[in-house]
Amino acid sequence: MNRVSVQGAALLGACAASTVTLNVAMQQFAGGPGAGDVGNESEEDDYPPSLLVANTNTQVLALMCAGGVSSADVLESISPEKWYIKPRSSQWWDIFLSQRENEQPGNWKRFFKVSRSTFEYICNLVRGDLETLKNPSNFSHITGREISVEKQVAIALRRISSGDPVSSVGKLFGAGNATVSKVTRKFIKAVVERARGHLKWPEAEQLEGVKTSFETLTGFPNCCGVVGLTHINLLFSPDESSLQWIDRMGKVSMVAQGIVDSNMRFLDVCIGWPGANDDAEVMRNSTFYRLSESGERLNGLGKLIAGNTIGEYILGSTGYPLLPWLITPYPQDFVNTRNEILTRTPLQSAFNGRHEAAMVVVDNAFACLKGMWRMLAKPSRNSDSSKLSSLVFACCLLHNIVLDRGEATGEELVLSGHHDQAYTPLFMEQYDDSDGWQYRDTLAECLASQNRL
Repeated sequence: MNRVSVQGAALLGACAASTVTLNVAMQQFAGGPGAGDVGNESEEDDYPPSLLVANTNTQVLALMCAGGVSSADVLESISPEKWYIKPRSSQWWDIFLSQRENEQPGNWKRFFKVSRSTFEYICNLVRGDLETLKNPSNFSHITGREISVEKQVAIALRRISSGDPVSSVGKLFGAGNATVSKVTRKFIKAVVERARGHLKWPEAEQLEGVKTSFETLTGFPNCCGVVGLTHINLLFSPDESSLQWIDRMGKVSMVAQGIVDSNMRFLDVCIGWPGANDDAEVMRNSTFYRLSESGERLNGLGKLIAGNTIGEYILGSTGYPLLPWLITPYPQDFVNTRNEILTRTPLQSAFNGRHEAAMVVVDNAFACLKGMWRMLAKPSRNSDSSKLSSLVFACCLLHNIVLDRGEATGEELVLSGHHDQAYTPLFMEQYDDSDGWQYRDTLAECLASQNRL
């Protein structure tokens, strides 16, 4: 914190000469933006007026003179050496919280993207982390200024779901910029730690349900999900000296890969790879790839169809490698083992149509993820790749919590347009001598035998 040390004549001079408004003076004292910086707020403004600002009578008096703060606005805590500014109004939140859910049933989803019951579930999930007292001067535990768990969760959910600037969110809750940022970071960390049970690969019995639902929706038998990825755009590169964060569209981005079931629920995620990595590279560097290649995943019972056994697999776009457990569409033209150029057959084209329809599930899941948690849809100012990865993971967990509690995401929450607008599809070079070709041909024949093509 910037400390003010004013004595004698200097103090009197400050009182006589000051014509700075309260808002600007307080921001300058706290290390925030000055008059020339309006509109360029920083989420890392660590000491706004809502936090502790001085620890001696002289310092508080100097602050009052410089900014015109009256004695009524400066309150003394239990410790006579610590002072803080009277908190902003949080009347909106107090009134909102006091309402019964049946009075305004749509308000909770409108403001926080979750129902009140799910909001309370999330509060209980992270309560232990948000109540923990780290140190005597912790921002949420200054005597008389405690921020309740409910208010912390509300601040964080509003920030993440709206993507609004910290200043706008702060005005709703009577909190400063730094308070909003710190509450949000603390909440994200707590969700990542406490909600992991909502995003994990299904056990055998659960996976049977996933496969049944997926076959009902898409017609693909024994399919365990669909894989895809999306780009999280950044304003600044985590590493200015490296081009690895510049993706194929020339944007600075981070890649998030997800495998979803027929209900758009995330079963597995791989987050944090620089945007220059393509679909295949992200997959090959994922834990899911390692487990699947070693036979530790997608190793359940096969399904017998028309005399052929179909093992477990997932579907992927043309940007992914064709593997026995990762089925991609047929290319337009391909070369066989005799170096003959072949064109897709009607059966293969029909298979691609079925495959394309199934891939919509993962596109909708990412569109819903960015639509509900709009902080992901806007270029991030956070150049810390670790913190950004945690944010994306937390949003995936919150996405699953909403689904697990039986709440429909709602078409109104889906991001308009494609979740990766302007990103062109990738095409992975494929060869017809791979085991993947045989599995795909067998799968296509099975679908045709069941009149699903």
